[in-house]
Amino acid sequence: MGNRGKPPVRAGADDPDAYLAACHASLPRRASCSTILMLSYLKQGQETAMNQTEFETELGEQGYSEVIDRRMEANSLNPEHAHDFDARLLVLEGAMTIISEGQERMYRAGDTFSMPAGCRHAEQCGPEGVRYLAGRRYPTSR
Repeated sequence: MGNRGKPPVRAGADDPDAYLAACHASLPRRASCSTILMLSYLKQGQETAMNQTEFETELGEQGYSEVIDRRMEANSLNPEHAHDFDARLLVLEGAMTIISEGQERMYRAGDTFSMPAGCRHAEQCGPEGVRYLAGRRYPTSR
């Protein structure tokens, strides 16, 4: 698949959307997905983790065309897979662990992270399950 291995947006970057656009346009197709995992970030002057309204607003500004409210049951596992779209998530309730290239990172309510299209990963929930918003951005060309 031609969209595998896109580099990630890094938490706290001055302009994550511009960074991602530049990555899609100029970096090699084969890049590690292991650095995609990130904790929530705070904008300059922001004192708390991102809320749902702010998140949805940013998704629209960054070209994410779909927003999905999802739940995963307690102790469930979504086996390794990849998407043909860039994903950006905000955990609303509970916690989930993302596993990619042998690395694991847990995200809790208020945490956000981004994952480029084509990055293989698995999703696992703890005993409380998880609810999250997922934004999807489909590339116009790869």
